[in-house]
Amino acid sequence: MKRKTWALSSLALLLAAIAAISLTVIVIDPFQVYRPATRYLPPIDRTTQVYANAGVARSYAYDSAVVGTSVTENFRPSQMDSLLGGRFIKLCTSAGTAYNHALLMDLAFRTHDMRRIVYGLDVYSFIARLDQTGSDVPLYLYDDSLLNDVSYWLNRSVLATFLPRCLSAWGQKQDDSIRDSMYCWAGQDEYGPVALYTARFTAPENLLPADAYIRQAQANLDAHLLPYVAAHPETQFDIFFPPYSAAEWATMESKGTLESMLALRSLCYDALSGFANVTIYDFTTRADWVLDLNNYKDALHYGQWINDAITECIARGENVVADRETLDAATAEAKGKFTLTIELEKEGHYDVTLTASKEGMNDATLSGEIAYSAKTLPVSGVEESLFVTGDTTTIAGTTLAGVQLQLVTPFGVSKKRSGNDGAFSFELTTKDAGEYKYTLILDKSGYNQRRVPFTV
Repeated sequence: MKRKTWALSSLALLLAAIAAISLTVIVIDPFQVYRPATRYLPPIDRTTQVYANAGVARSYAYDSAVVGTSVTENFRPSQMDSLLGGRFIKLCTSAGTAYNHALLMDLAFRTHDMRRIVYGLDVYSFIARLDQTGSDVPLYLYDDSLLNDVSYWLNRSVLATFLPRCLSAWGQKQDDSIRDSMYCWAGQDEYGPVALYTARFTAPENLLPADAYIRQAQANLDAHLLPYVAAHPETQFDIFFPPYSAAEWATMESKGTLESMLALRSLCYDALSGFANVTIYDFTTRADWVLDLNNYKDALHYGQWINDAITECIARGENVVADRETLDAATAEAKGKFTLTIELEKEGHYDVTLTASKEGMNDATLSGEIAYSAKTLPVSGVEESLFVTGDTTTIAGTTLAGVQLQLVTPFGVSKKRSGNDGAFSFELTTKDAGEYKYTLILDKSGYNQRRVPFTV
């Protein structure tokens, strides 16, 4: 055989082998990219999620979807069908970002007429980079080009692992229960005090400003959520803030991120509330859920019974955020703090008693005096007593704009002026263990000088 003939024969055999391998993947189609599996159980689990999602979004029959991170994976589409109408599917991504969710919504809208989307708005998902995903996504499975599907046909993992897995499950057919079971982790973990293992309760060392993530979150909203809401007025978007446990909010405070995360809630509400096809739900207000550790496997993740209850609440129209004031009140509850407005008729001294009540617990009462003067400088954020464990800590608060501040410390006097928004902060040195006494002095023309003592 001549060398040229041998080369052409070898090339032909190689091309034939590649074609045969590709055809095998196309026909069996482990991730259901071209058609639903009818002769084997497809490899749908949390390890194959970003691959399997492409086939689920393309090939399954549905007109509604639940979209979100791991806290949405325990929803039961069969229950959602019954209570919300339509036919639901799960388009969830564990540790997913806003971009992950957008990829799946984009594919769903391109291939289906969407009636409803239940969207778990995890604030953590909106602080990622615009092109960041929770794990590597095979984007070639999410577009409409067949040319780059060669990466699927000749994928080493597909050929070595998932194709054999499909062949070993040949003859086992999937039924409708796969909609509920896919990605579901219910029943695999312990709930209760174990949830505190991932929580932190130390005083914050570095406080992020409230607007730390605003620019990135707004960019994610503009790129990965608002365009779908605006382009599909025929689709109902039920967008909910997940019920993180109270321990998760405490952890945010310990990390110094609480104010910045709460600011994202307000940003998202302001961006979404103006759309007629959007209903916003806030489940952080459910004290019966978030204060009961028996509902959580860690500070963030709740049991499937909470997912079921969320579906029931949406069906009944409960926990709807009707206005910004409602969201702000819920924010106070999430922080374990509150604000009460008291109208004082005239200047003078007032005796005030505050009583806090909760079912199953003893009442707590706090009494004190309010001295009201129209010339008294307001100040907030400075606590009378603060316990810290680090060498340094930062106090931050607000007053009027342009107030001259002096912090009298055991080590000297620090001076600052409050910003245009009234904000101020001081770094305190607490290198040696013990009790330190400080006095914050506020001065502004036209107002009485105010002194605020506190102990660290």
